[in-house]
Amino acid sequence: RRVHGARQWFNAISFLNLNFDLTSPECAAAGLDTWLLKYVLTILLPVLFAVPFGSVLGAGVLYVKVLARRLGRETDLTTASLLDAVWRSYVQLFSLLYMALCGMTLSYFRCRREKDGKFTLETAPTRRCYDSRWWGLFPLALVFAIVYALGLPVLIYVLLSVARYKAHRANALWRFQLRYAFLVARFRDESYRYETLIMLRKLGVVLSMTLWSSPENKAYSAIICLAWCLLHKVSHKPYRYLYHNTLGMVCLASCLFILWAAINTDETSRFVLVLSGVVINTCAIVVGNIVDLVKFKAAQKDAEQAAKDVAVTAETDTFEPQGFRGGLLDSPAPSGYRELTLNPSFERMRGDSITDSDPALSLRDSVPMELLTPPPPVASFNDTLSLQGS
Repeated sequence: RRVHGARQWFNAISFLNLNFDLTSPECAAAGLDTWLLKYVLTILLPVLFAVPFGSVLGAGVLYVKVLARRLGRETDLTTASLLDAVWRSYVQLFSLLYMALCGMTLSYFRCRREKDGKFTLETAPTRRCYDSRWWGLFPLALVFAIVYALGLPVLIYVLLSVARYKAHRANALWRFQLRYAFLVARFRDESYRYETLIMLRKLGVVLSMTLWSSPENKAYSAIICLAWCLLHKVSHKPYRYLYHNTLGMVCLASCLFILWAAINTDETSRFVLVLSGVVINTCAIVVGNIVDLVKFKAAQKDAEQAAKDVAVTAETDTFEPQGFRGGLLDSPAPSGYRELTLNPSFERMRGDSITDSDPALSLRDSVPMELLTPPPPVASFNDTLSLQGS
């Protein structure tokens, strides 16, 4: 069942997805299988992105080992700190590419029966399923599907668990917060691995589009997956701020409403209800990110002022500004946010000795991480576009 207005909107914003169709590789590869070319390029994205990351690492090591010495310049950078920074950035990239990688690798198994009784790929109707050519690529597609769909969430889970355990043993949880801020800064301490659950939610939606052939079964399967995620979010409230929890609930609830309206209403009602859900979801995402940006700008000013006040306190050592406790704000949540729990690691920071032993992570003043790290968006157009297949 199609709602043409909603489909046109999804097509209009599809440019926000990682999409090789925009590059038209077939123009430069005449005579090749276009779909297979796009498939291979997508599953090799981690390898392709390793090239620029490796180049940056090589240039940094060259500067530290050779150029800095010849130019007589002092640098706090080390090979170990550069390698650690590049590795963390590379891993963080996986969370951004996860939806695209899962969607493409699992698309190889999305087959549908045509009127003549034969099966074709949904994403490439000219390609047959279950023939000799399809079975020839089946082992490769299965390996990449397992590695990306399951391997990446497991990698993020293990990486965060091990890193936090080591930081806890060293009584330096602030170091963990700094190193993996992109993955953990927006979540409460006890939910620091929630990013893996977000990845599994995306996997659930992709599997819903892959395992079933009828639109109704796809929609019902996605509804079950998203409903469970919504209940979990309502009960656990994983985000640090109530604002982000509420925004995430609105986005998930609107997606559920869109799916329900698309399969359980008549033609006229379906058009109105689905478009209403799309408008609500889009407004929540756009307005939410704008509000986040405004609040982050205000938080930056607060952080700069806090740093100046801490510097004045350190110089005079005769008074402590009102609202501070040992260099930490009494209310670490930026203006407009309501913090659900105070991160205990920031309390411990007061007793930690922050030195320059790790140049990549050194702090010059004890400013709370909430003021320094922008909370990443809790929803994205990728989540909305994942409904396109239904």
